[in-house]
Amino acid sequence: ELDALKVSLAFPSDDTAAANADPEALSKRITLLESDLRTATCNVTSAAERSTSLEQKITALTKLHRDATTASQTKDKELTDLRSQLQRQHRPSHVRDASSFDLQDDEIEEGQLQTRIRTLEAENFDLKRGVWRDRRAELQPGMHDPDAPEYEDVDLNGPDNHNGRGSFARQTSSFQDVISSGISAFTGRTKGVASPQQNRQRNMSVGLLSEDGFDEEAFRLAQEEESKRRIERVKEVKRGLEGWRGWRVDLSELRTGGAGAGRECGPVFEI
Repeated sequence: ELDALKVSLAFPSDDTAAANADPEALSKRITLLESDLRTATCNVTSAAERSTSLEQKITALTKLHRDATTASQTKDKELTDLRSQLQRQHRPSHVRDASSFDLQDDEIEEGQLQTRIRTLEAENFDLKRGVWRDRRAELQPGMHDPDAPEYEDVDLNGPDNHNGRGSFARQTSSFQDVISSGISAFTGRTKGVASPQQNRQRNMSVGLLSEDGFDEEAFRLAQEEESKRRIERVKEVKRGLEGWRGWRVDLSELRTGGAGAGRECGPVFEI
């Protein structure tokens, strides 16, 4: 095209020569060329704007594609985790993975509260039992008291026990004799009707459970410490479950006669 332009400039065409001869035709040609120039300029501007718009669309599509890829990867990972959990739930109980066993926060808190309630109940029972035991020891005669009656030997093993002491006066006893002898051994008195003084002492020993001198703050601190130790023990047991993976418990048949005549051992299991 450059060579053609150089040739046309060096050697004017017939149209150019005719235009030079006719000024009106030359003006029309100039007007036509200007119109073509404006049209070309407008087309270039439109093309540039369209190119800019396409670049923006490409950028937006690239961002959407990246976000969609990230979301897809997240969903794939979540799906994999759900499948793993489903497989673990469908496993038999003896091959279940112990490492995935973990308590939630609400379960830990609920377990702590339940443990604390049980511990408080046990402590309350122990305190009441201790008060009752101390008061009973004060009301009852001692074991080494010369005025206290002697205890009675009772055969509780039945007729099948051949290893009992030879000092027993008889080898068999009825159910009523066993109960009476047990009460006598517990109270430290011989069989017979209790005296009014003894009945009065027994009635005085009822209702002596008192909470005077009970330190609630020290008791609360002790319970918190006990709860912490229990939680640590649970965690230690859970960590130790990893060492028992793959083991199986085999229960053997009930064994009889293992501890002598008339006695039986319970179920024996081996690991």
